[in-house]
Amino acid sequence: MNREQGLIGLYLTIVVLILMGGIIASIGFGVLMQLRMIRNITQSAQAYFGAEAGVEDAIYRIRTGKQYSPNYEFSIGTAMVEVTISGGNTKTITGNYSGGNVYRSVEGVLSLSAVSPQFFYGVQAGEG
Repeated sequence: MNREQGLIGLYLTIVVLILMGGIIASIGFGVLMQLRMIRNITQSAQAYFGAEAGVEDAIYRIRTGKQYSPNYEFSIGTAMVEVTISGGNTKTITGNYSGGNVYRSVEGVLSLSAVSPQFFYGVQAGEG
């Protein structure tokens, strides 16, 4: 009888260890999935803001009269942003971000219209 009680204790210990291992593995898997999701969200936000930076750079160059070409690229860290400008008075600007395995494209439209402001003034002298 004494040997059987020791054997039951051994079986219960093994079952408890297996259950604890399963719980620890499931918690670890959940943590790894959360880390992967956070990394993907961070990379996606970086790609969006990188592509938007390309569009903003092109708008700045056009509005301030700086030199630009219809297609140019620049780097942000280890990633590249390619900017494409097309159109006449209404320019379509596309910023394409590519870094690692993340790609994002943002498009903006810039309307250049000539505004001729008019300033009317009058002067009154004396009594009036």
